[in-house]
Amino acid sequence: MLEVTGLHKGFETADGRVTAVDDVTFTVAAGQAFTLLGPSGCGKTTALRCIAGLERPGAGVIALDGAELFNAGTGTSVPPDRRGIGMVFQSYAIWPHMNVFDNVGFPLRIGRRPRAEIRDRVGWALDMVQLGGFAERDSTQLSGGQQQRLAVARALVQEPRLLLLDEPLSNLDAKLREEMREELKRLQSALDLTMLYVTHDQSEAIVLSDRIAVMNKGRILQEGPPREVYARPRSPFVAGFVGSSNLLEGVVADRLGEGRFRIETECGPVSATSDEALGRDEGVLVSLRPELIHLTASPPAGGADATVWEVTVEGSTFFGDSTYYDVTCGGRSLRVRAGPQAGFDPGNRAFAAIATDDCVCVRTGGDDDG
Repeated sequence: MLEVTGLHKGFETADGRVTAVDDVTFTVAAGQAFTLLGPSGCGKTTALRCIAGLERPGAGVIALDGAELFNAGTGTSVPPDRRGIGMVFQSYAIWPHMNVFDNVGFPLRIGRRPRAEIRDRVGWALDMVQLGGFAERDSTQLSGGQQQRLAVARALVQEPRLLLLDEPLSNLDAKLREEMREELKRLQSALDLTMLYVTHDQSEAIVLSDRIAVMNKGRILQEGPPREVYARPRSPFVAGFVGSSNLLEGVVADRLGEGRFRIETECGPVSATSDEALGRDEGVLVSLRPELIHLTASPPAGGADATVWEVTVEGSTFFGDSTYYDVTCGGRSLRVRAGPQAGFDPGNRAFAAIATDDCVCVRTGGDDDG
């Protein structure tokens, strides 16, 4: 459906030229929900605006359904209103002087669609976002969640080939944001939408996406299904940004089998996995997710597929459905997530068990650590 190849975009600033998007390449299949995930300033919104035609890239090719929308080499640049793309902005961009019906119908009126068609399609779009009874409501009288639904309805009414969403939930409170995540997921599935989503919120990306591309400093560092990106990070940045992770410095001591290694760390030896070949004495980071470290009061059985360390509980933070413990091991602090009833007190001795498949080696170095 969407093919982006070698996309590059820079801006002139008072301090010189800044590269916002640097050789970005990815493909979004028809009916797929694809997310560009990264921190503020990583280039994800600029990439989205280039695809929409709101920014002109310095290099690259953008194609939709096999037709080029932009090609720096040939000079092709299709105007935004002829790209067949719908977009939901972070600010919603609701017109305050129009009611709900007119806001949604405006793109169709500009396109000189027949009045009956406008009525039918606006009604359909409002029904899809559960605003069917709000057609005559003043748009300024809508709540934040309703305004977000209105912005989505206006994007859907033209039946776009591709729907772009630029951090559309960032202005909502936590509870409403969770509800709207589920609503967007329902719409995407029900309408078989091809959707490109931009966010800095890894929870949104994981819930909404078929595939995620993690960006930093204008580049895509890793792309794949959410579960794979979360469980098998390939860089320190991805390990730390997608969820939380304990990153232990270590050195490869031995190869235990295909894709498995013994790593010496300051907490002690640990059995870990790697998708890449590692050499003896090579420096690595070991990523340990807090929820995959199992804390017990007495030594667990352990075994060949687990590492067990003795730790000291330093403190805890209660989150309702879970408790986070700060523990020390060999002078190193680790973060552990346990159930709400775990009941460890500061000063308690405990044992931390980590399965080999849950310990992931990440190579250090490179320009993606920032």
